[in-house]
Amino acid sequence: MPLQDISKYHAVIIKEDNLLKIVDLGSSNGTYVNHKRSNGHSLLKSGDILHFNKIFDNTIAFRFISKDLTSKNNISHSLRGRKLMIQGKDFNFLIGIPLYLEVEERRINHVKAHLFAIEKEKCLIINIPQLEEIQLKEKQKCLVRFSYNGKVFGFGTIVLEIDNFSSPLLKLKYPEIMSCISYRKHARYQTNLKATVRTSFNDKPIPCEVIEISLGGCRISFSSEYKPNLKEEFLLTLKHLVNDIRVLKVHDKVTKDSYEVGLKIISFGGEGKKQKYEEILNLHIPVKHTHAKQSIESER
Repeated sequence: MPLQDISKYHAVIIKEDNLLKIVDLGSSNGTYVNHKRSNGHSLLKSGDILHFNKIFDNTIAFRFISKDLTSKNNISHSLRGRKLMIQGKDFNFLIGIPLYLEVEERRINHVKAHLFAIEKEKCLIINIPQLEEIQLKEKQKCLVRFSYNGKVFGFGTIVLEIDNFSSPLLKLKYPEIMSCISYRKHARYQTNLKATVRTSFNDKPIPCEVIEISLGGCRISFSSEYKPNLKEEFLLTLKHLVNDIRVLKVHDKVTKDSYEVGLKIISFGGEGKKQKYEEILNLHIPVKHTHAKQSIESER
């Protein structure tokens, strides 16, 4: 780049555990994400503004755009934690993808169909072999669900048009908002392991309890009168077991008796720690076991 303030090897964007980070390579003037100087490395989300010197006016800026539909720019958290909402216009439907149609007032559940054609932001045209048997009507409300790329999507819509002459086709209003739920990749166990969290190695540990644990993450709980101001990324220690696991805050909720935070494991900082963590899962007797696979019905 032709600017004196920007180093020849200034910063690099890397992918680590399915997360994108920008890492400053020891530049003279620093790397800034949304006008805040990066402390060595910063997690990136779609829509972030990047500067490569501290003068923000009259200088070159970059906007980071992620094609991942699960980026925070496109999705907002709902009250159900793992359930996310996405704009319909941001989703790229694939022709031929299997869909499941539900019409509650007619007690029709999970009628299988396929996406036949698309009129972008206007309607979805689906092929339903049982269309004549279902006896749908125009302007009838229905629910569509489908699975794609490890996630379950769902949206409410209405019937725009029915074509039963040439082939059993149904025109549905294009979704404005869609729900999205990830499949559980690992079995989860309820537990009560004592733990602490801290945002850096120099911070004072904050006591908490691990109430649910899996190979990919865990859920921790604090007492209701104490709600720590946790950063997006911090360190978790399982008392007397595994120290300083780097975790990412995924969601949180306040209950009557506690403040709970769902975490995703980013790194263990060594194979020894990961092995010890896996041993805990293998040896720990669970209070309750939740199977990893989630069916489309589980979103109901």
